[in-house]
Amino acid sequence: MVNKEVNLLKGNNGANYTKEVKRALVNTDILNVRSGCGTAFPKLGSLTKGTEVFIYAQENGWSQISMESRWVKDQYLDFKE
Repeated sequence: MVNKEVNLLKGNNGANYTKEVKRALVNTDILNVRSGCGTAFPKLGSLTKGTEVFIYAQENGWSQISMESRWVKDQYLDFKE
């Protein structure tokens, strides 16, 4: 069984489509969540070890974990297959 989440999104023409997202678990005691993919972006909060996150995009070693532009460093995630 593949552990992937499918999100229902709405396209510009009003049509619905789906996009698979990856799942991962936080593997460090405290993981900072930032507003962009880099340490220069402001910290918005933090996650604790074992928290499950859904990956919507990846860029330069960072993962977007919400549609509201929240990012975490990939090295602190254990990706599920």
